[in-house]
Amino acid sequence: MAATDVTIYYDPTAGAVPAGDLRYVARPVPLRGRLFHPKVTVIAGVGHDDRHWVYLAVASANLTRSGWAHNAECVGETWICTPQQQTWGALDGFLGWLQDHAAFGEHPDRRDATRHVREILAAMPNRRRPNDDGGHVWSGTLYHQLYTSVVDTGGFPAFLQEGRSRRPSRLWAYSPYWADVERGVAAFGAAETVLIPSLTHTGDRIGLARGQVPPAASVASNPEDRGDRFWHMKSYWIEHGGRVRTAVGSCNFTTAGLSGGFGNVEAMLVTNEDAAWLPEVKDLELEAIPQNPPDETAPEPAPVAVVVAWDWRDRTWRWWLGPGHDQTDFRLEAPGLDTQLVEGGQGRADGDPPPPASSFALHYWDADGPQTWTRPVVEINLASSQRVYGRPLTVDEIIASWNGRRPATPIDDDDDGVGTSEADETAPDGPDVPIEFGTVNLFDFYRSMTHLRKALAEAADNPGARRALLEGRPDSVMTLVRMTTKDSGVPAVRFLVLTELAEVLHDHQDAIDAMLLDEAADLHTTVTDEVRQALAESPDSSDLDPEALLAWVNRELKGLGGSTS
Repeated sequence: MAATDVTIYYDPTAGAVPAGDLRYVARPVPLRGRLFHPKVTVIAGVGHDDRHWVYLAVASANLTRSGWAHNAECVGETWICTPQQQTWGALDGFLGWLQDHAAFGEHPDRRDATRHVREILAAMPNRRRPNDDGGHVWSGTLYHQLYTSVVDTGGFPAFLQEGRSRRPSRLWAYSPYWADVERGVAAFGAAETVLIPSLTHTGDRIGLARGQVPPAASVASNPEDRGDRFWHMKSYWIEHGGRVRTAVGSCNFTTAGLSGGFGNVEAMLVTNEDAAWLPEVKDLELEAIPQNPPDETAPEPAPVAVVVAWDWRDRTWRWWLGPGHDQTDFRLEAPGLDTQLVEGGQGRADGDPPPPASSFALHYWDADGPQTWTRPVVEINLASSQRVYGRPLTVDEIIASWNGRRPATPIDDDDDGVGTSEADETAPDGPDVPIEFGTVNLFDFYRSMTHLRKALAEAADNPGARRALLEGRPDSVMTLVRMTTKDSGVPAVRFLVLTELAEVLHDHQDAIDAMLLDEAADLHTTVTDEVRQALAESPDSSDLDPEALLAWVNRELKGLGGSTS
């Protein structure tokens, strides 16, 4: 994650796990009265064929251990390489909606993953799809269609019916959750509809009640669903005039899942094929269906639309609030932030960085009296973050890494194999490790600079890798810059080290944020002043001209191929 920009969008009602020692941006999507429910993975880059490619996966699985390891789920995938694919415009529209609905009014971040994906989509030439000889990872996927409820607001049934005058002949619907079933069956309008409900989490009954089944539909069971794991799959098999399509994704067979702009935010991937992987089903008699609906229900939407973030770039707190019609007197509290009386819209205030895994509390009044809503604080513009991501390294380990020697303990080493997430594990100011440049590691440091500059030159065509070496990885240049300021040795040594590091950052200023350059320059100025002061206070100060000596050092460094900062 140091070399790859990662953003995770999620519904604020979810109990999001703090990033801990993983470096990614978490962006809650605040909505009122509905849920942010899509399960979409997007990866963008340049392939071996020098084409711009975007990989798109749409699934039923949440980003949880249950979703990725235990439940029975479904996933569809496609690759995008030209604006002539339907998925190109549909994905760009969805990503644009995300940018509009999950922003805090912050300065644009060059590390923003969503921005990078849209830039790669925009760079794709308007040409035909490549010839498919069946031997590529993308083979058979280039004609898929993407549905999102924020782009195709008419709803999923209308999306499947678009451009067709005749109604579907058959529909099979697999879903774990059901509501307003008669309305959903009518919306699809198939001549024959078969509903295949999953067993509930307890495994003792199906998730559909007898009274929910309309006369126009029949019910079948999935013999593979034996109750030993939850079948969370949402899939639709639809036949239209002899043509079969299969759709997988997040839409439950509910009004909220199917109704488009008036329901949850959802996503489905539609393939023009008869999915052989779908389980065979057995007819289920109406008498075998439980009379009453199950106790399991979908989560309630957040009672108030609010997100709170710490902006590392501007070192400020930011928030967005969308009050309900009967909600008043909002008061925001967060660690490092003075209590704020807030109103609707975007806001910001000065403060201190929050501890890792912090939460905010929003107090307000509604028709039922005083209320409190608590959720995690998110962090944005991580390029300027002073947290340590991954295992904190010592100076010697960073220098050894630049010299091509891997640390004896992996950078991502962790006792429980999960990653740090507790609030007291990592301080905002970085690792508490001994920091001192001695004769040996100062020699190794100068030797490592040759290897570092070579690695940066080799990454000239890979902005992500180059940026990671400069400010993303645990062994980055900026990590050592910040650690050097804590060196307990003499100022002259810090001056030599920061002079080299500041020059490297200056040489690659196109790859990093200007604020990081300013930070390194300010630290270098501070330590230069310390050296100047130490020279002035030395016993031989009467025979020394500090300015002339510093100028001589810089000339010597330049002659040796060093820097002149």
